[in-house]
Amino acid sequence: MVRVIDSADHDWWWGECNNREGWFSTAFVRVVEESSHPLDLYKAVKTQSAQTANPYDSRFQPKICEDDSTKATVANLAARFKGLLDEINEEKKSNEVFLEIDTWQNKVHQWTGPSLKHTSSELVFYSEGILYQSAVRESVMLYLFDNQLVFCARTGDGGLKLKNRFDLARTTFSCENGLFRIYEKQDGLKSCALMQVYIKNKKDREKWQYLLKLEIGFAKIKEWF
Repeated sequence: MVRVIDSADHDWWWGECNNREGWFSTAFVRVVEESSHPLDLYKAVKTQSAQTANPYDSRFQPKICEDDSTKATVANLAARFKGLLDEINEEKKSNEVFLEIDTWQNKVHQWTGPSLKHTSSELVFYSEGILYQSAVRESVMLYLFDNQLVFCARTGDGGLKLKNRFDLARTTFSCENGLFRIYEKQDGLKSCALMQVYIKNKKDREKWQYLLKLEIGFAKIKEWF
């Protein structure tokens, strides 16, 4: 649960979670009372703990009770959570934002792969970057959708041309001094597709680090369910 510190902006709030502060998108916010936690797994999963001077010893870590009642409760919560995600996605697909995404994709030259309307429902963030590919540097636009990261180059007529797209559920990244190394695991292969892009603007760089972690995490959760 995230504690909201600043909610003045409509689209981005500043909050605190686990003693860390940062921006987060209001598109994923469900406001609850501080004492309310509708998906409180602590109430659903009973734990058995033991006191020890060494809390990092795996022999003394809390153990999940795997009785039939607990399994059924957790399975029910998982089903409800998946249903909630489906409802959110269907609601997004029926509003103007989804229509704008579909219109945006139709303007991208050389689009390949599934349509965004089958994989994503919201444009989360975008900015300009410099793509490092072999010895070539090229200005590109990065578009972060829920479940997808899309790289586009600008065309001479002011349009966009698809460079690459990554499935966030199979994506990892690292960042050092503004240079993002983005990897996507390929089906049936040990190797990964790699894109290296430099984000010059410091504020954009911080947003990309936070939002990529957030969206990659959401995408992996959705795939689990």
